[in-house]
Amino acid sequence: MTNEQYNGWANRETWLVNLWLTNDQETYEAAREICDIAYERPAVTALQEFVESIAFDAVTEQGSSGLGVDLIGQSLACVDWREIVESFRED
Repeated sequence: MTNEQYNGWANRETWLVNLWLTNDQETYEAAREICDIAYERPAVTALQEFVESIAFDAVTEQGSSGLGVDLIGQSLACVDWREIVESFRED
């Protein structure tokens, strides 16, 4: 698999995470706050941890390992977190 641009984003994974973050008001506001006010850790790390908690919570009811966890982990590893943070800061 290549990491070619997708809909103007670094790759499909980055586009998809951004799509989900901007799809509902509550998630958008939480992500925007993380990007604007990240005191304890860099915004990139804070946003990644926020998205991982949302994604992994959905599949870990079945346990802490398995196909779903592995696939989510692999996809999230491809995300260009800096690009998403910069996009939120430009809004």
